[in-house]
Amino acid sequence: MTERVIEARLATVVRMLAGSPAASRAFALAYFVLVAWLALTQRYLHDEAVFTLDAARAGQHAPLALFFFQKSKPALMVLYVLPAALGVRAYVMVHATLGALAVYLVSEAARRLGFSSPNVAGWALAGSLSFTIAASNGYPNSDGAFFAALFLYLYASERRTAAAVVLGMLFFVRNELAALTLVFGAWDLYARRDLRFLAAILAVPALYGLAGALYHRDALWLYNDFPNPAGLPPEIRTWRAPTPLEALHNLRDGLLSNAPVLAVFGLAAAGARDRRLVPLLASVVAVYGVMTALQVADLLGFDSSPRYYVAALPVLAVLASAALSSDGRAPWIAAGVLSLLCASVLPAGAAVAAVVVAAVVLVLLRRRELALALLGSASVALLGWQLTDDTVRERTQHLGYHELVAEMRARGLYQSGRPLYVDLPIARYDLHVPIDEVYMLANAAIAWETERYLDPRNGQRQQLMGAVAHAGLLFHPEEHEPRRDATYALRDDARTRQWREHLEAAGAVGTRVGRHWVYTFPASDQP
Repeated sequence: MTERVIEARLATVVRMLAGSPAASRAFALAYFVLVAWLALTQRYLHDEAVFTLDAARAGQHAPLALFFFQKSKPALMVLYVLPAALGVRAYVMVHATLGALAVYLVSEAARRLGFSSPNVAGWALAGSLSFTIAASNGYPNSDGAFFAALFLYLYASERRTAAAVVLGMLFFVRNELAALTLVFGAWDLYARRDLRFLAAILAVPALYGLAGALYHRDALWLYNDFPNPAGLPPEIRTWRAPTPLEALHNLRDGLLSNAPVLAVFGLAAAGARDRRLVPLLASVVAVYGVMTALQVADLLGFDSSPRYYVAALPVLAVLASAALSSDGRAPWIAAGVLSLLCASVLPAGAAVAAVVVAAVVLVLLRRRELALALLGSASVALLGWQLTDDTVRERTQHLGYHELVAEMRARGLYQSGRPLYVDLPIARYDLHVPIDEVYMLANAAIAWETERYLDPRNGQRQQLMGAVAHAGLLFHPEEHEPRRDATYALRDDARTRQWREHLEAAGAVGTRVGRHWVYTFPASDQP
């Protein structure tokens, strides 16, 4: 078999993998298997990932109080209320399913836009480490990505009313997607002059705002009760606003670390002269530009965490498909130039840049299918390598909790059967450390962010506090009678000071274990 025949057959296979609807479905299913495995093994269990689960659990006991509490992300609370009732496994499996559906939907959106290699959009999104982590552990950022992908699919399919309704609710899933809503709403009004589309966008926000106004008896409640963690008191803040240069570095690192091929070719799509890409490119610039500006302005609590860049990735994925489907040279050459940025960001940056440049050379030699094969296999290899890294923050926190419990057991500070009170939200859901009776002590920052935006006049605050108790959360030290048969573990920082002082005043003895103070009561005080 000659080299030319082998190359022709490989090109046929690549075209099938990159363009076939069946291949798109098979890839999404394979991705679901990966993410479901990560979810069920809890590899990336993290505090921020269980907030939606807590909100959905509490919503079973006080649905209106949670639904009109903006920080609970009401759309997600409704979506997850049933899975949450079935337990953490059901919750993460539904979350993993939505992640895999997002991968499928971006491919289908690219297909309906007529790109020759639509499945590349799914490859690009699935190649994002941060998206994969979020889809597996429960971060709401991947929920934002799912709804963004759903909108793109509906919009590209000309299902305009449904697309507009989804577009209008994006803000209530992830705040940063408001920029996407504004860009697409303005573009459609300019391009189509369709006021019905605009009305459908406004339908969900208007209905939710009106219902909330009646519930809170406050016409401006969406503004007055909008959560802004940047207002935390200085003594319990753990971050500072970045400088403009630092914020730009956060953007560069967040995009390239998320998925270098996705980011590079998504941005390179600017070279593909296609009018349909204008709102996609504009929304990417708007979302990430606004997010960067908000970091510098110290508003809404955006920080440098890679998960904040996840929600808008479906837009980049469709753009990447446009660039990689292009027969023109401009997007590919632009991608080659952009890839050089990877060398200064990623541990494997030089290798990533080399792969992209090699793909560009292959395209210039009219070997586009070989270039796609190279990029696809390199993306899979990079993601596989990244998934073995135990230094990402989700792994260090999870493993750190395991080490804390092991050290407490080794030093006789905790024995099986004792109640455990900790300030780590993941402790109640960690299946690797099964503890029959475990509670979370909300630190001062969580308490401030929660109670600051609750309405005491209509009973919302009291109802919500009672509801979260069913999820094992305790908020007020002064209302808690310390249990003398329990172990308490609290990080040594200003946020837990009130809890530690409350325990010490009750006679608990503290022992330093790593970054935590572990409190127990003398044997003579125990029942």
